Amino acid sequence: MRHLVVFIALVSIAPLGSLAAQRDTLGALEGTIHERSGYRSVLAAKVMVRRVELDTTVSATAAPDANGRYRLDSIPAGRYRARVVSPALDSLLVPPPETDVRIAPGRVVLADFTLPAGTALRDTICRGSRLPERRAAVAGRAFDADADGRPLVGADLQAIWMEFPVDRLTHHSVPTRRVVVVRSGQRGEYRICGVPTETLFTLQLRNEGRASAVVRLIIADDEGAIARDLSLSARTATTIAALDSAARVAERRRRDERGDELQMVGTSALAGVVRGLSGEPFAGAQVHVRHARSSTITDKAGRFALDDLPAGTQMLVVRHPGYSIAELPVELRPGKRVEQDVLLVRPLTLEDIQDTDLEAFDAVRRSNQYGQFLTREQIGRKKHAAETVDLFDDLLGFTTFGRGRSARVVSNIALANKRRCSEASVIVQGGQGRRINDVTPNQIAGIEAYADAAFVPARFAGQADCGVVVIWLQRPAAPTPRPAVGLKANGYP
Repeated sequence: MRHLVVFIALVSIAPLGSLAAQRDTLGALEGTIHERSGYRSVLAAKVMVRRVELDTTVSATAAPDANGRYRLDSIPAGRYRARVVSPALDSLLVPPPETDVRIAPGRVVLADFTLPAGTALRDTICRGSRLPERRAAVAGRAFDADADGRPLVGADLQAIWMEFPVDRLTHHSVPTRRVVVVRSGQRGEYRICGVPTETLFTLQLRNEGRASAVVRLIIADDEGAIARDLSLSARTATTIAALDSAARVAERRRRDERGDELQMVGTSALAGVVRGLSGEPFAGAQVHVRHARSSTITDKAGRFALDDLPAGTQMLVVRHPGYSIAELPVELRPGKRVEQDVLLVRPLTLEDIQDTDLEAFDAVRRSNQYGQFLTREQIGRKKHAAETVDLFDDLLGFTTFGRGRSARVVSNIALANKRRCSEASVIVQGGQGRRINDVTPNQIAGIEAYADAAFVPARFAGQADCGVVVIWLQRPAAPTPRPAVGLKANGYP
């Protein structure tokens, strides 16, 4: 068990007497914080107690270990309010779990807490909205980056994602771009309800013609809701028109290069270490903040430092030959330096997946705006799926034909526009030319599918005309333990 980090402020303890006598006047509190979602960690929460009678300045705070266990020792006797402190719940404006406890001298009091389930989070945030299954919410606050901590009132939060409604006449789905805009409230708060789960969407803060970086997010089925705060600097943020123009140029050229970016500057700074999955530092990685002028290369210790950066929500980009691009949002402030470590996942190819975990699949799932994905958990819930082709009733944009060895899937866009298309390209762990039912559902760890050839990743160039389906197989052995690297995603470690 890791050491507990405990901060205790004790007041009104008897000044005299033996140590044993003093211990007899103190009690303890211990228990477990339970997290229902596999995509969140109890390490993001703490337990805080504060006395509610006599001297109310007596308080204590403890962080749990990786299993959620916590303990507070040497607490003066009395009645206390114990509550979970969670930055994510605070950003979501969801009341944290709490309870009253009475600490008795020489006794240990037990108090367990269960963090809200995903559906409870979603329903609390979206009161009055009856959302169907596979819909979630994103909520948080908008801040003025030039006045750290001050809410940004009346700003626009824009979310964009792809949907695939089914045409009633053709029974085929048509890719549709969905745009939702909401406005921040008096405390900078906002909420967007109805975002599809397991689908990548973008979020951007806009105010008075200027915009933050575009943040890419995805919400798992059991998360229900995620917290994402954003900030904007009126001094160093570029205009919406300039960002949109740069995005159109990059899309037209079908590439993601620094030459297509703006060259913004400011007084913010960023530093950190780039590491691999086993914790080793990466030397020679290219590091820059998107649309910022400064860039650098990591040293032998994997360390990087960037200066003269624009403030607000920005996107840190790290590249290393043979590895997938790492992109993560960072919050920068004028005249301040922020520390942010970066994780690089294994090479972005499908060979040798059996020797590794599925970090690359998750990285692809969380960074590709136009793909559709089925996770192991979703596949496990498809009890009726006797064959892999049966899983595609959850992947809109494709039509299935046949059963058994003759089964095939094909993109609806290809069916409508390319008569020669009879079957999508199926790739199983790097092997091409496979059939959709060559593996069974219980062998699959994830499915990655692309219906529109225009948005198929470059690594599948030449195979995209009729759609692409990538099948990731489950690892046969238990995953190798890896050291913690202290990284964050969606607001949780």
